[in-house]
Amino acid sequence: MIASLTAEVYGTKNLPVNFGIMFLAFGVAAFIGPRLAAIIKVANQGDYSQAFMVAGILSIVGIAFTIITMYINKRETLQHHLSEN
Repeated sequence: MIASLTAEVYGTKNLPVNFGIMFLAFGVAAFIGPRLAAIIKVANQGDYSQAFMVAGILSIVGIAFTIITMYINKRETLQHHLSEN
């Protein structure tokens, strides 16, 4: 699903590079996420609920950025097709 989403949003011209950037982001998130959750847990006397809240908020922000990016790409594609005609 990630490859098709990457191709849809950014096109297929530079798909290998864009796909690599996507997986780099996954690697960074996998490195930082657990450490951030542990820091939040320690700050809240062993309670993970705040860490889950932060993860949920960041997920919502990521979904919003994805939707906005897809909307902008569709609008640009539509404008490009209209200018050709």
